[in-house]
Formats: sequence, structure tokens, C-alpha cells
Amino acid sequence: MQTHDSIHSTESHELAGTTIILALTGSVAVLRAIDLARLLIRHGARVVPVMSPAAATL
Repeated sequence: MQTHDSIHSTESHELAGTTIILALTGSVAVLRAIDLARLLIRHGARVVPVMSPAAATL
């Protein structure tokens, strides 16, 4: 399993210094949120995930 530090800014530094709050709801899209977070981290962003109670049950 990859860690945040092992993939941070591996593709670019375009989002360096940017903090993104990734709000996850009860949608099936929560399952794709991991891919989105990983991509943002690879471009240098700091990603802070926030889940609703419904999202936590998926």
C-alpha cells in the first residue's frame, strides 16, 4: 500500500501549498474518491477528507 509521503508531488508541483477539503457524502462516488485524492496528492496538494455518516457506511 502506498503512503501519502511516497506519492506526494510525484507527477507535478502544480498544487503545492494547496489544501483541498474532499467532502464525501452517501453516494457511490465515495468509492472513486480514493482515486481522486491520490491524483491530487500526486500533484502536490494536501487533501483533507471529510465524510458524512452516510458515506461512512459504504
